[in-house]
Amino acid sequence: MDPMKPLTEHFLSIDPFNQPRTKSGVEADASLVATLFMMKKGSNPLFPDMGFDISSYRYKDIEESITYIKTEFSIHCSTYLPHIQIDTIDVHRTGNKTLMFAFTIINTYSEKKTNIVFKVVEEKTYYTLENLMVV
Repeated sequence: MDPMKPLTEHFLSIDPFNQPRTKSGVEADASLVATLFMMKKGSNPLFPDMGFDISSYRYKDIEESITYIKTEFSIHCSTYLPHIQIDTIDVHRTGNKTLMFAFTIINTYSEKKTNIVFKVVEEKTYYTLENLMVV
């Protein structure tokens, strides 16, 4: 990967002009981090151990698990997203079934620090990710 060229992430959808939808740079990094954070192991048959699966913490006290989450998710990033280093992870419960996650990541190629914020909302049998923001 050329460190001077920003990463471009392609999606399985189209934009308003019927072109493949893409994100690049910090938006692509944020999308990859959020996807890895939510992905269940076994979702990708080529990499069966890929995926952090935050929903596996459904019945645990997530605030008490934050050190473990940071360590394990940092390992996942170094394995599957080697150009991204997790600097900090903060979590706050914002409602009965809503968690707010704030990540600070470092792109090791550009050495750029980026803050990512998103909500994880617990539904009846699954979690959804909402309001992914790069700040």
